[in-house]
Amino acid sequence: MKKFCKCLFCFSENQPKIGSNKNRDYPWDIYTLKELVHATNNFHNDNKIGEGGFGSVYWGRTSKGFEIAVKRLKAMTAKAEMEFAVEVEVLGRVRHKNLLGLRGFYAGGDERLIVYDYMPNHSLITHLHGQLAADCLLDWPRRINIAIGAAEGIAYLHHEANPHIIHRDIKASNVLLDSEFQAKVADFGFAKLIPEGVTHLTTRVKGTLGYLAPEYAMWGKVSESCDVYSFGILLLEIISARKPLEKLPGGVKRDIVQWAIPYVQKGAFDHIADPSQPKMILSADRMKEKCPLLLNWQFQMPKKTLSMMENNEGITGHLRSTRLGPSRTGLVPLREPEIRNPANSDSDCAGAVLSKDVPLDANKKTWLRVYIPRKVKISSSSSKLPVIIYYHGGGFVFCNADSAVYDVFCKGLVEKVGVMVISLDYSLAPEHRLPAAYEDAMDGLYWIKTAQDDWLVQYADLNNCFLCGTSAGGNLAYHAGLMAAAAGMELLPVKINGLILHHPYFSGRKRTGSEERLKNDPLLPLYSIDQMFDLSLPEGADHDHEYCNPLVNGGSKNIDLMKSMGWRVLVTGCFDDPLMDAGLECAKMLEGKGMQTVKFFSDGYHAMEVFDATMSGPLYDVIKDFIYCRSNSKE
Repeated sequence: MKKFCKCLFCFSENQPKIGSNKNRDYPWDIYTLKELVHATNNFHNDNKIGEGGFGSVYWGRTSKGFEIAVKRLKAMTAKAEMEFAVEVEVLGRVRHKNLLGLRGFYAGGDERLIVYDYMPNHSLITHLHGQLAADCLLDWPRRINIAIGAAEGIAYLHHEANPHIIHRDIKASNVLLDSEFQAKVADFGFAKLIPEGVTHLTTRVKGTLGYLAPEYAMWGKVSESCDVYSFGILLLEIISARKPLEKLPGGVKRDIVQWAIPYVQKGAFDHIADPSQPKMILSADRMKEKCPLLLNWQFQMPKKTLSMMENNEGITGHLRSTRLGPSRTGLVPLREPEIRNPANSDSDCAGAVLSKDVPLDANKKTWLRVYIPRKVKISSSSSKLPVIIYYHGGGFVFCNADSAVYDVFCKGLVEKVGVMVISLDYSLAPEHRLPAAYEDAMDGLYWIKTAQDDWLVQYADLNNCFLCGTSAGGNLAYHAGLMAAAAGMELLPVKINGLILHHPYFSGRKRTGSEERLKNDPLLPLYSIDQMFDLSLPEGADHDHEYCNPLVNGGSKNIDLMKSMGWRVLVTGCFDDPLMDAGLECAKMLEGKGMQTVKFFSDGYHAMEVFDATMSGPLYDVIKDFIYCRSNSKE
């Protein structure tokens, strides 16, 4: 007899009929295959009400007259088995009016079937974008109630379920509507149970493009904020009736964030509301008064992401009182990461490195963090330090120059390499798209040229400067180098001697071998790489844009200028990084153009030295050798 056992339930192919379980202590039924075949008319195509990657959903009626929905897995793979087990386990744990409950299941042979209550008004997506959209059944009061119901269901998962549950696939097709248009959050196949005391997990990325939180898409970090972000996208979708991703003429994709931000920046909130619902288009004064409270919920909050409970309380109150409800939870990546380290310029305090923050451009709200070794400030030595101008790698996502991971990395550069580091905080790509970030990169160089900052004057060797960037910051460093080479004498007394490209975020339309080999990488899957560029490249650009692919047209003509000035280039990477081959190809292209190039490739993952300080020692050694002209190529 074939057995199947998973956590909350244990059963065999010879399952009992519903009627034989009168004394059971669980609230769901174990069906027989015969019962479900009969209820769905042998899973007839006319009974099919939905289909996805998992399989199909069928309408059915039991012998007692109850309407049911039956999810039938398409194939019995290990992945399908796991999703079935996860969904049944999660549904067996939760009880809430805004969560689709489990009516029962069947597991035997190659069949895996999950039975739910039938939702006569189908899913939210059918009313926003599907066959029922033209019927305009979702007036503004109903949309408010749906948003509130979904928020309350997610808040229950995060804060009341034991253990807490992260859904990981909040989207319009997973919000079902009962006969009264009450929201029921459904489909728990990707859900994660979070043990007591654990704030986040790192795992393979699951979910749907357009709804994925940037930090989750980028690094696979699962926490409550993943669902909060997705809910923000969903809320904006409910308000606007626009799809999270849409294809523009020419095949270019634009997400709902890119569409909405210009209207938000102009205060034109009436353009965000669904034009088919006149009551949603309010006076400009009313919109400006209430919208910012919702539009800034998630991503303008300092130090931490708001929980779903906090979002739910605010959303419920403001949606009911304002008659308007777009949420900023999904509009832009986090401006404030989880941990930000303050600067410390007090030489009397402990620590090997001192730092201070300096304003750069008040209009752009950009700034610099300058680092020096503590020992140079308390010594009488007149020797000056090489300067690394550093571009952090969080511009695609949510980081700043004072984000803990980059602050610690820069302090390590200062202490282990023996340099001054000037870390630039630039405009975030999804807010302003990449061109603004590249202009900011040059702003930093012009600040160094003209500033009379006391640390620069006393400790910086401006004749020995290097541009360095990690991940997306590596792209910035590379293109800042191209622009600086073109500027030439204009930057004096700043003299750049080389580039340090630490795991650059290069890619292109043509897939590299490492991208194909590691397309399902748990840290940096290929689709998240694509999504980051789709979010941040100039409108209409593809992945062969110069900001993404340095090999386009054989490389920039400014490379010859860098060569003529005697610049050197260090390119680093890791063998388990999908972007490794693109970085290596860039290094080979530069070598082919006659530039002195050092390559350092080792075991590990994308930007590992930033995220794990214990792994940064070999990299610091290579950078030190490179700066002091003791470099050797290591692959």
